[in-house]
Amino acid sequence: MVNRVGFDQHVDDVGTIVLYICADNLGDVTQIQVLRSKSTIKDLKTLSAVANEALKMKFNAVRRALPQCGEMTFTFEQSTGRKDIISASKQGQNKVFGSRPMPPSTNVETGDLGQRKILRHANIDVTTDEPGQIVVYICADKYGRVIKAQAVRGKSSIKQADVLLSVSRAIQQQMRFAPANQQDCMYYKINIE
Repeated sequence: MVNRVGFDQHVDDVGTIVLYICADNLGDVTQIQVLRSKSTIKDLKTLSAVANEALKMKFNAVRRALPQCGEMTFTFEQSTGRKDIISASKQGQNKVFGSRPMPPSTNVETGDLGQRKILRHANIDVTTDEPGQIVVYICADKYGRVIKAQAVRGKSSIKQADVLLSVSRAIQQQMRFAPANQQDCMYYKINIE
């Protein structure tokens, strides 16, 4: 890692935050995912702030064209009145930069995507037996591309699996948001009549 960032101003708790990080061949971070299931700190504001701060990290440049991805664990401990950050690399848990692992299938909790302007809406063309609402969890990267669109069946009144899948795919392939400095997520409601 070429430069580290300071997380201590964002974290008021003791515990760990696990991030899944991807960086391009120049060493710039291109993707951050907070692994809530592996983190002991669960406060969404804290996780969002740490994820946004981690986008400023810089790694050594590599010659590979493919992005390098992996998990990093950050430990926050109380000592002499302030939080110290200890990277998990000395514990052998720092797995950033390997070949090309698949990203984990966990919810990404970062900034509020609802604050960004929608540049292109998805053309939702589905037929269903009954009208209702579909709630989709959407995440967009800092360039405005939708990197995750997952229908939330428990929050949706329409439960047909094929309809939920069709709507999720349309959103991921067609929807675009205004660029920002970080990855953002939100719940998006679609009314089907």
